[in-house]
Amino acid sequence: PLRIDGMHCAACVGRVEKVLKRVPGVTAASVSFATGQATVDCGEEVAPERLVEAVEKAGYGARVPQAARLAEMDAEAAAEQADRWRKAIFALAVALPAVLRMVPGVLPHAWMIPVDRALLALALPVLAWSGGGFFRRTARNLPQGVFDMDTLVAFGTGAAWIHSALSLLVPGVLPGSGGTHGAPYLDAVPVVIGMVLLGQALEARARRATGQALRGLLELAPAEAQRIDADGAVESVPVAALRRGDRVRVPAGARVPADGSIVSGESTLDESLLTGEPVPVARGVGERVTGGTVNGRGVLDVEVAAVGEDAALARIVALVDRAQATRPPIGALVDRVASVFVPVVLSLAVLAGVGWWIAGDPGRAVEAALATLVVACPCALGLATPVSLVLGLGNAARAGVLPQDGAALQALAEADTVVFDKTGTLTVGRPVVVGVEFGTGGGPPPPVTPSPDDPSWLLRLAAAADRDSNHPLANALVAAAPLDLPAASEVVVHPGLGVSARVEGHAVRVGGPRWFGNASPSVAPDADVGTPILVEVDGTYAGTIRVCDVLRPGAAEAIAGLRALGVRTVLLSGDTPTEAARVGEALGMDEIHGGVSPAGKLELLTTLRAGGSHVAMVGDGVNDAPALAAADVGLAMGTGTDVAMEAAGITLRRADPRAVVDAITLARRTLRNVKQNLGLAFGYNALMIPLAMFGVLPPALAGAAMALSSVTVVANARRLAK
Repeated sequence: PLRIDGMHCAACVGRVEKVLKRVPGVTAASVSFATGQATVDCGEEVAPERLVEAVEKAGYGARVPQAARLAEMDAEAAAEQADRWRKAIFALAVALPAVLRMVPGVLPHAWMIPVDRALLALALPVLAWSGGGFFRRTARNLPQGVFDMDTLVAFGTGAAWIHSALSLLVPGVLPGSGGTHGAPYLDAVPVVIGMVLLGQALEARARRATGQALRGLLELAPAEAQRIDADGAVESVPVAALRRGDRVRVPAGARVPADGSIVSGESTLDESLLTGEPVPVARGVGERVTGGTVNGRGVLDVEVAAVGEDAALARIVALVDRAQATRPPIGALVDRVASVFVPVVLSLAVLAGVGWWIAGDPGRAVEAALATLVVACPCALGLATPVSLVLGLGNAARAGVLPQDGAALQALAEADTVVFDKTGTLTVGRPVVVGVEFGTGGGPPPPVTPSPDDPSWLLRLAAAADRDSNHPLANALVAAAPLDLPAASEVVVHPGLGVSARVEGHAVRVGGPRWFGNASPSVAPDADVGTPILVEVDGTYAGTIRVCDVLRPGAAEAIAGLRALGVRTVLLSGDTPTEAARVGEALGMDEIHGGVSPAGKLELLTTLRAGGSHVAMVGDGVNDAPALAAADVGLAMGTGTDVAMEAAGITLRRADPRAVVDAITLARRTLRNVKQNLGLAFGYNALMIPLAMFGVLPPALAGAAMALSSVTVVANARRLAK
């Protein structure tokens, strides 16, 4: 990333991007007007100094931000904003008497010329100090053929001052001017410069407010940590001093200072500001914790695993920061318009002036040309997309939705079809006990007391026999069984069949129907939901434990929410067609495909897109990566593999299908706000430029209207924050 200084409109953004892309070795460059940041993709052979040099030659400032970038940028933005306020206030203070003297009857006629000459002198420091930046940048840009907002302001106010000076100091040199008529456009100089600077100051304040989400994420990390030394003593140290392998103590109610794993203690952690999940999560020894999360009532000792830029919080901030510095494809419309906007406005101003001059009204010719130049400053156009995008991405980050760039956010907003992988996405991704059945098909109930018909009794025996196995089905039995499992002896693993053992004096056999043969003819593998695990006690069939991959909490609600948004849902699974149908029908999905290979998933996505669908793919596994990359936009569950998250355009930090609904809702709101802002910006110019050309809008009011348009666009974008 690069920090860019001196940008004032969409034309500036296009100019900076163009010079960056011309640097050899640069493959892509994206500049954000809202954040003042450029993101450059280039090879390692491209030194940052070359990029800085290219931007500076184009007339802008550039530098590589340091580690404390946000704090540094905040301080610079505050100083720049204060400077604009001072210059705007001075210009408007001069503008007040200039405007009042235009009101009939305020000044005696004999005072008009002396007052105008005094105001003409006061207008010089307005031009030189308050408006000096416009003229310096224009002088620097014109030899390079660059036309932007500065060009319009400099030409408009400069022409107004020259016209006023000639009218006052050389009476009669201009048609319609004379010593008794004063300087009819003198008020335009301080009003236009003051209103433009006022609008920029308001824009800067709004843009700083849009960074609150990013600053809020950074502030999650505490400044200090309680480090445990080799002797067990606890000392307070800056978080920046922590290193991997250090142990820290996290008191109840405190924030975790760094990523790591718990080595002592149990508690619940509030991870809502990182994941969007409002319910505290239980954490114990061996489990990972993330820096910035809030500890509950327990005291935890944590071994640090990642600090600085490697920490999860820092990576999230970097991802959001990068995404905010990019623009969605709709921003290309602004770029195309901005590239021709200023030259067209200059032509229209000349056309208006020439037209009124030919019509015999030289005074109106000057007024129309000045007003056209002033009213068309493209500030609102430059703000329309980036301010909405920055706020939308900030909202998404708070909800645990992390787009890689603005293009991914727009693609998600336009999605009309969501394709889900099943395992780990709509389901929890691991076998879970869903039922226990007692059967007597092979003989009478086993002569075991006290409760042969108690499900926990059957689970207890089966789990004890299977406890030392690493098989996923065995893990499901152990997880569902009572905690006080008895010891098992004479354990024999029968590959592909099951396990036999002796538990509490009973011979126990646990396995699939194929091992039991005709001992339980009433039990078939597909008789009911889930995979059947048969249990035999002392040679007698005791019952069946059914295990399957269950739906994630919120899966049904997610599908219903997508249906309410008008989105078609498709289930695409490598699991058996029977299991895929069971899940898909339970959720009420529109389309179900089971037994699909990774190549088949890719083929189906290609078919959907070829049919005109805008497809979002949701997955979490390595086998989902091709499909995630092939969709219009991929969404990877945050609990999934790194490969899946790399292939996806959006990462969902919550392992909750409802996060997909949240992501689409946020994306649609953001894109709708962008379109509203573009409509306001284009509509403003479509209305105001003709009014200025036909002489209806004087230059002073044109300056006020231009500033108001920028403030309106920012205010509309700020609605996203609510």
